[in-house]
Amino acid sequence: KLPPLPEMAERVQARAYLGRGHLMIGAPIYDGKMQMAWIIAKGSFGEIRRRGMPECIEAMARHASPDLAEHLLAHKDDGVQPFLLSVVSDRVREWTRPGLLVIGDAAHTMSPVGGQGLNHAIRDGVVAANQLVPILAGDAHPDAVDAAARAVQAEREPEVAAIQRLQAQPPKVFLRDTWWSALAMEAGALLGLGVARVVGGEALAGRFLFGLTDVKVAC
Repeated sequence: KLPPLPEMAERVQARAYLGRGHLMIGAPIYDGKMQMAWIIAKGSFGEIRRRGMPECIEAMARHASPDLAEHLLAHKDDGVQPFLLSVVSDRVREWTRPGLLVIGDAAHTMSPVGGQGLNHAIRDGVVAANQLVPILAGDAHPDAVDAAARAVQAEREPEVAAIQRLQAQPPKVFLRDTWWSALAMEAGALLGLGVARVVGGEALAGRFLFGLTDVKVAC
């Protein structure tokens, strides 16, 4: 966290920088600060921490636009100590045991790409309610409860798996510091399409925003 870039705070505006093997996002947050998120290679946090916060912010500034870079350097001694989120995108094979159902992060951890963890935890909860409330509201036999829990996984897992596959694609292309990833970025800039359209357009954004299935509360 750092003091906000004035323009960013006034317009409630976020910034994203993608390329040269890096993804960095800056956005105003609830406490009036600007929070910077920087995706780094696994195992490199120890080196960054040893170098100290000012040098870490200097490294971030090299991947920002001139106005944000100047702002970062001006406030490199004002940053709050960073915290590390170790990202694992995975899911358990079975979401149920007799008398037990796991959903959300307990069943599947999502990549931060597209900010999907909370979305799919909520969608799990809606489907779980649709399946379990009618059973639990009646004379709930344990076998019926377990069957409803298995139905939750059967309904939700295909979408979760599909979104996890979609989340894995942009980093494979744009977070590699290779000639072909640079070419993909340049192609997007030359065509005036932007990164989102290069990797799949509004259809991809729609899948992240609204999911692949129609999930509504039915109970």
